[in-house]
Amino acid sequence: MFFGDFKYSVPISTIIERDSKGRILFEFTCDSVHKNFSSNPRNTVIVICQKNDREYTYFYEDICYTFELNDSTALETLKEQNDWNKELDESKMSRRQAQVSFDRAIINESSKNYRFYDFKDEVLDDVGIEDKYCDMWIIDTDETGKDLFCLNIFSDETRAQLESRYFVLRKSDDEFAYAKTDHEVFNKEDLIKLKKENGWKYGF
Repeated sequence: MFFGDFKYSVPISTIIERDSKGRILFEFTCDSVHKNFSSNPRNTVIVICQKNDREYTYFYEDICYTFELNDSTALETLKEQNDWNKELDESKMSRRQAQVSFDRAIINESSKNYRFYDFKDEVLDDVGIEDKYCDMWIIDTDETGKDLFCLNIFSDETRAQLESRYFVLRKSDDEFAYAKTDHEVFNKEDLIKLKKENGWKYGF
């Protein structure tokens, strides 16, 4: 439900604060997918969860997180955007199936994480890149089954130098949409634009 250079292992979270309506503000930390090119092999994001139950986690999609960990203004903006201490509003929420246990401070993300060899050639051809060293992993899946991926292109087999990055939205088995994005910093706006232009399902 949010993005970074994260791999889908078992990430660790730490509760920072709860509001009067049960929302949880927490710090979420995962290993970097490619420790050999990342100066910081662990990445951390601050997230607000609107609510959770045994089957789903509920959140305001695209605005539920910030990477600005030590910026008090960014934290206050995050709270404001997520209606901190206001009545819960399900009309603004998206949800994902995930097992969340804040008591144990562990989030078990979906295990749906697979390589893209079945459609690798088609993707690389569409974005105009010859067969290179690349990794692609799933970021999210909406409630209609559309898959969102991150594609990293490296200069050689050592994967020491990240050359370019794309967001890839798999609309159907043979239909894809793409957005080239900054490969050095996360650009949320590129991701949001790709989703909205290609029928990504918000809400539930």
